[in-house]
Amino acid sequence: MYDMFAEFDNFFNSFDVFPVYREVEKCPGCGRTYQDFRTTGKLGCAKCYQTFRNPVKKTLKQLHQNIEHTGKIPESGATELKKKKQYAELKAQLQKAVSEENYEQAAVLHRQLKALGNIE
Repeated sequence: MYDMFAEFDNFFNSFDVFPVYREVEKCPGCGRTYQDFRTTGKLGCAKCYQTFRNPVKKTLKQLHQNIEHTGKIPESGATELKKKKQYAELKAQLQKAVSEENYEQAAVLHRQLKALGNIE
């Protein structure tokens, strides 16, 4: 005879009575955890940056609203850095104009890029 309740017994036995703790991810280089970073504000080694990349990015974005440094540029290298930044911005605008098939704007941007010279 078929026992209907045998399946229920298997179903209820599949639940653990004790809480299940998930394993904490540790850096393979130094053994530190993300919680260690949250406590001290410091990562242990270079591999920590790779291991905890996503949670650290999320934390930095919460603290600073941005993950890209946009601080002051030293005067000694300011002209070259500004030129590189302008070149990158113009190149991005050019790609956008071409993808939108705005060829007149693309031609203007291309001339501006040519005037700056090849910086890459």
